[in-house]
Amino acid sequence: MRNVTIYCLVCLLILSMAGCGKKADEDKPIGEVKAEADKMSIDELRDIALKYKDAILAKQSEIDKVVAHISI
Repeated sequence: MRNVTIYCLVCLLILSMAGCGKKADEDKPIGEVKAEADKMSIDELRDIALKYKDAILAKQSEIDKVVAHISI
């Protein structure tokens, strides 16, 4: 169960951080992110995911706090 929770959180972070710009817009509505993702090719999506991988890893401590809170 915990692995599923972590996986879901990471997926949500990736979706929330995906965008056309160089900097992640964490406040962008999920609907807008999905609309932008629908317009991107597989290669563009892959490049975005790789670009924001570092941003997600930088937030790992925050992710751990959320997971710990959910696990309680």
